[in-house]
Amino acid sequence: MPTRPNGLMHMNMLHMAKTLREPRVFAFLAIFLLTFILHALSRNATPFDSRWSTYVAMSILREGNTNLDEYAPVLQANDYYMLREIDGHYYNFYPIGVPLLAAPFLAAGAPFFSWIIGQPLHQFMLERNMGRIEVCIASFFVALNAALFCAIGLASGLRLRAAILLACIFAFATPAWSTASRALWQHGPSMLMFTLALWLIQISERNSRLAALSALPLAYACVIRPTNLLALALLGGCVFWRHRKQFPLWIVLTVALLAPFAWYNFSVYGSLLSGYTLDLYDAKRMPFWMGFTGTLFSPSRGLFIWSPILLTAFWGGWLLWRDKRWTALETALAALLAAQWIVISAYPVWWGGHSIGPRYCCEMTPILIYFMIPVLRRYGFAGWIELRLHAVIYAALILALGLSVFTHARGANAGGCVAWNVTPVNIASEISRLWDWSDPQFLRAMPAKPSNR
Repeated sequence: MPTRPNGLMHMNMLHMAKTLREPRVFAFLAIFLLTFILHALSRNATPFDSRWSTYVAMSILREGNTNLDEYAPVLQANDYYMLREIDGHYYNFYPIGVPLLAAPFLAAGAPFFSWIIGQPLHQFMLERNMGRIEVCIASFFVALNAALFCAIGLASGLRLRAAILLACIFAFATPAWSTASRALWQHGPSMLMFTLALWLIQISERNSRLAALSALPLAYACVIRPTNLLALALLGGCVFWRHRKQFPLWIVLTVALLAPFAWYNFSVYGSLLSGYTLDLYDAKRMPFWMGFTGTLFSPSRGLFIWSPILLTAFWGGWLLWRDKRWTALETALAALLAAQWIVISAYPVWWGGHSIGPRYCCEMTPILIYFMIPVLRRYGFAGWIELRLHAVIYAALILALGLSVFTHARGANAGGCVAWNVTPVNIASEISRLWDWSDPQFLRAMPAKPSNR
């Protein structure tokens, strides 16, 4: 019998084993698995506004359409929450981007998800366990995002240990844990698209042909969440500035990806943006300054209260500027950070409704993590642990990191953090609670007694 095929198979297996033992590859896999397992096993699931994402995904797989007519009993039981009735059919209020990403996971993991809910997935008609399925899929996106940040750190000149630390900060010290992986919100997939585009633009400095490919994640980010048009415009401007020969292809790829979804939105909703963005600002207006400060410093919704470690991003930006390493990419990212902050602040419900922590700041997180790289590059991983020099600086950094991990671990696991939204009174009717330092959401241990108000 011929032995060559077996020999080739043996050589391929040896090559694969050797590749897996490569420190960088092993680090990527370890970060992915650690993040996925810890996020997927975290207790809190918040499938509120996202509740129809998996149903739309199942409808795509089973019937080849995006309406939810076949789930009429579930829709009625939920008072048709976040649904639109169009020409006698029911559609999800939110864009199609997230369900399309979720569909392959539901198809591939059907036996596993059926085991989770205790019945065949195609017969699933109850909502109470759907949150765990959302958490599993969302945790995959966050885990992949964390591994990508390790790659970005390495491409930026970090040592492997420092790049691993960067990835872990993203995974466990930001809203990636307390929000993005708690349900199939738009935030987790948006963050992943941002990070993928950022990585492609970064490595295109060595291979300019990759710059055009950044159009794909940036364009799809707009399909996920229309407000991501800000990222498409600003990072597209960076590609134009740095890689003009690739920019025509960037435009072609952007239009090729967005055109089918624009046609879908117009044919179903009668709007290029599905009507979702048009409804965002219909709520009661509030003072702009309240959202402007609250998104960053509210004890229960402020990004820098929940993730004080992210304040080091401003230090990193200053180091880039001082060392004359500030490029068009940093300019685009800084402009995007400011634009996102303004858009969130102008939204009447800037605190994100019944959510945990700074939900609307999720898309700001990848940018801030990126600007932390110069700090890690200068002080390194060893300094954070050994505290040999600059003891005050290191102590402050470690304290900020510890507090950040603590708040998001609480948000991802403590049931009291979820109950905080409605006890002792619904946050929607008394938003002054957002500024109550005596009862911040991340410290809520047990549900408070309902108020008589």
